[in-house]
Amino acid sequence: MSAPFQSDLQDLYSRLLDDDSKAVFSELLSPWCQAQQEFCDWLRNFGQRPGQPFPPASTEERQWLYALSRINDTLLLRFQRLREDSQEPDSQDWAGPELSRGEYERFLEALGMTFPWASDFSPFYHEIVEVIPAKSETAPIVLQDICWPAAMAGPLLFSRAGVVVTAGSQILDKMVAETSPLYWSYRRRNRPTCDLSQGWGHNSQWRTLFRRDYAWPEGFAYNVDGACDLAGSVTDAHPDQIPLARRIELLTYRCWIHAPVLEEPWPFDDCYIERR
Repeated sequence: MSAPFQSDLQDLYSRLLDDDSKAVFSELLSPWCQAQQEFCDWLRNFGQRPGQPFPPASTEERQWLYALSRINDTLLLRFQRLREDSQEPDSQDWAGPELSRGEYERFLEALGMTFPWASDFSPFYHEIVEVIPAKSETAPIVLQDICWPAAMAGPLLFSRAGVVVTAGSQILDKMVAETSPLYWSYRRRNRPTCDLSQGWGHNSQWRTLFRRDYAWPEGFAYNVDGACDLAGSVTDAHPDQIPLARRIELLTYRCWIHAPVLEEPWPFDDCYIERR
């Protein structure tokens, strides 16, 4: 079963890159979901899978989820405004498939996704797209606009919402929060990205594993498959010399929100539970 899922997901990704149609949803995405009911059923069941505290996931299943996230990253290009100072090589080339926000949501709904609503900013649910400086340097982060919605498969976070926020300069450095590399993402129009598929060949990159974050009654769990627990197993005296608070920042926000540290970060092994 695993080979057909992976090949079908990669095929949809390739077709999105090659398709010049202005009817991407009706001619490509909707028919694909109808033809891939087995995958949609698997995804719904995966979102309902029990676990203590988190459900088990095989390597192949995390590869399927990663492939779906690459499709999602491609669709999200349509909802990203290009920065005038963007230096990304792909930024001027393509604005993504022709897709309305309603069609995007219908595609995810066909896959069994739901759209959580959080009125207060949380790095669990929200990816910072734009920062509007607040008058007070210590003003907290407040949501102003949503560029695209968050999506979940049960308690598993599939994709964060892209948001515009206001905040004081001591809380968010505007330039850093908007332009620092976004980790665990493959592509954005307006900022560099860093995921573990980059730099590998065509076949090897599709063996990348999806990062699993869960919302559960006790709080938020980030990168549950990571081996290094930032809540208990490490201290500030870490060999990479990155302070613990900054490592938590990078893991939860998936980017820097204050001046980046000089050391080259490697957040992919870190995990963290943020208790309510």
